[in-house]
Order: sequence, then structure tokens, then C-alpha cells
Amino acid sequence: MSVGGADDGRGELTSDAARHRVARRGVRVAVLGVVIVTAVVGVVAAAVRSHTTDAAHPPASSVPSSAPPISAWNPPAGLVGLAAGPFVAAVDGKLILVDADGAVHQLLQGVDRDALVIGTSRDSFLVGTRPWEAMVANASSSQFGQVVPSGVTLIPDAAGRWWSNFGQLGGSGQLRHLTFADGARPVAKLRDGYLVVDAAQTAMIDQPSRGPARRIGTGDAVVLAVAGDLVAWSDDDSSRGGGTTVHVTDVATNGTADVETAGTAVTARFSPDSTRIAVLSRARGESTVLAETATGRVLKTLPTASAANAITTFRNAPPALQPSPFNWDPATGNLIVVTTNGGPGSTVAFVDVNGNVVHTEAAPIGMSQLVPQA
Repeated sequence: MSVGGADDGRGELTSDAARHRVARRGVRVAVLGVVIVTAVVGVVAAAVRSHTTDAAHPPASSVPSSAPPISAWNPPAGLVGLAAGPFVAAVDGKLILVDADGAVHQLLQGVDRDALVIGTSRDSFLVGTRPWEAMVANASSSQFGQVVPSGVTLIPDAAGRWWSNFGQLGGSGQLRHLTFADGARPVAKLRDGYLVVDAAQTAMIDQPSRGPARRIGTGDAVVLAVAGDLVAWSDDDSSRGGGTTVHVTDVATNGTADVETAGTAVTARFSPDSTRIAVLSRARGESTVLAETATGRVLKTLPTASAANAITTFRNAPPALQPSPFNWDPATGNLIVVTTNGGPGSTVAFVDVNGNVVHTEAAPIGMSQLVPQA
């Protein structure tokens, strides 16, 4: 189920964006407390963006003094018992936390925009909203998340931290704009160094903190996922955000396995032990492709959504941090997939590492994600 209506796959806002911008007036959100110093951008203060803010000139930081009035809220039926808690569910653009004891809480109640989870870490998760805003939240974020300042470009991190073109977000020190030789730009943070694309976009390069650089792929490649020493990337059709072949490269050994998908690779997630990868593939509809990382062998292809129900993508987020209808359960190692392909409601499929559907559960109408929390 797409959030706020289907888009064209690039995160273009549909006609409801204007209504959301109007609804945002008067709503203020807490901002990621960082100071960014750069000769090009200047001092970037963590800030709350209004609908009139110029992205190149963020306003001064602001912390909400009080939350807007919250109307009575009834949680969707069918969430409790859907999976072992705690987990976060996205239902009709709202994020809902189900605790381990079955208690249900609405998150980000002060944010009057549709929201989806675009990344997870050990104790927090990254949220994207429409109209676009990125924020870091956790199980205690009942009203607001910490907004990523405008002008900051998110990049995926091999260690699961929140990283950007200004370094790690959320730290106590100053952040400085990352610069590389000959105008190269970072596209992923590795265990040691960065993946960068040269200014002419002729090569994607492994640039370690010490030692020689190595060419990994072509300059129009898109990074779909990164974890440990593994990088999933595609370069077959960059105009559509990726290609039908997903390359899984081990930067420690320089070995690569190829995963073939039937459609364009939108985003991907590695399993907790990095032996499996799940890829969101988009053609006429969406499918989840489960494969081995060592060999590229496809274990399961599960239709996930029709074209009308495709999950929203954000043009401001990199491919590795796009919303996905699947997430790995760190407790069981299973892949949890929300499908909206046919029928009025959603179904949650629990898939083991061998591609077997262990069981399925009916989910609330409008549910698009189920994200286990460690």
C-alpha cells in the first residue's frame, strides 16, 4: 500500500503534497542537534523547515514548546499478536509501536505528514515523510523525531549508523563537509573509508582511509545496500534508479556475485548474518527477491504489490535508504514481508533463510511495513 497515494517511482509528490504543506503550518519539530561547518554551505544549524524554507539556507534551530492538540486515537485492529514485539508498523502513513507486552502506541503524533521507515539501527530508526523530511526516531518518539537539517545528504553506512556527506549524524561534535580528491562524492560509508563516485561519473571507487583506491563499478552505479564488507549495487539502468542485475561485492576480497531480478532493483537489505539479501524489484508490480550473497542464487521471489499499491519512494533519499515492504527479524533471522498484492487488506509473510514461507498473517488494511525492533 503506497503512502499518500502512488508515485512514479522517483518519489515525485502527487497532488496531495499541497494539502500536506498547508497542514504543516504551525507544526514545529525537534531537530537533530548538530552544527555543520563548511566553506561552501556555511554554518548549518539544526532546524525546523517550514513550507517556505529555502533548502540552501536552513533557519535557526527550534525546539517545540508544546505539542499540538491530539485527537482521540484508536489503534488499528489486528496489530497485537501479528508478530513478536516490539515492532513498528506503518499503517496509512502513521507509525505505530507494538511493545513486547502487546501495548500499542502511536509514534510521531506531532508530525502531520505521512511517514515510512527508511532505515533501522540498533536503538533507533530513520523516517522519511511526504512532503520530504528525514528524521531519526526511536520507541520513545511519541511526538517528534530529530530532523536531519536541509542541505544534508544521507548516505548508507556499513555499520548501521546514520551517516551523511557531513559525517556521522547525532554526535556531540562539529560536522564538516566531506571532501575528496578531484571532486569525488561519497555514496556509502564503509568499515574503512568510503565508496565514492568520481566527478566525471566514470567509476565507483573504494577509497580506504589508508592504501590505494580500487575501482568497484561504473560511475552511474547506485548503492542498494551496505553491511560489513558487503556492498549491493547496480548500474544497468541508472535513469530508473538501478538495474535488473544486483552485484554483491565483498570489498575485503573484491569478489562479486550477481543476483538477477525480473524488474528494476529499487533497494535492498542484507540479513543480520549477511548470508542473504532481499531485493525490492519493480516491474509492472513489485516483488521481493531473496538470494544468497555468496553465489547470487535466487531462493524465493514473492509478489509484493500491484503497481497501484507500490510502496512510496523518496527522490531525496539514496536507493539504500528507500522504504521497503520487507525487513529482517534479528531474533529469528526470518524475512518479514508485507504484501498488498490482491485483496482489500495486507498480508504478512514470514520467510526463512531458505526461502520457505513459514506462515502468513492477515494484517490491518493500509499496512505497508512491519519493522522489528531489537
